[in-house]
Amino acid sequence: MNISMGGEGNGTPSKFNGVIGGDGLPPPPPTPTLLKPSLQFSSKEEEIENLRSAVKKLELNRKLAKADATFLEQQLSDKDDMLNEVASLLEAVERHQEALERENAELAEALSKTQGRLGQVEVELMQVKRGEKEEKEEEEEEE
Repeated sequence: MNISMGGEGNGTPSKFNGVIGGDGLPPPPPTPTLLKPSLQFSSKEEEIENLRSAVKKLELNRKLAKADATFLEQQLSDKDDMLNEVASLLEAVERHQEALERENAELAEALSKTQGRLGQVEVELMQVKRGEKEEKEEEEEEE
């Protein structure tokens, strides 16, 4: 690439020589390898068949990539659905656990009251038995 500072259009090379064409436009993009004429083919038909084969391979790769993407999107969607279901189940289990904890607290309170009442009844029963025993002893003394 010549980078001299000469004028344009007067036969002197420009600093953009090779980067921008003589008409002021950028050079065309490079031709893809698949489309470049090749000396390895003996005929145009062979080259055309080779290009068709290359296009088929590219199309197959595109279809496989799309199928992979579709499959992965479906897998992701299925996993999202499962996660949502698991979250719902965990919420239900949590609500059930809270209900069981409330019931357990109520039962513990009821047990405590029952045990307290039982203690009172036992005291009363011992008093009654003691009173009966004393009465019996008094009756035996009287006899």
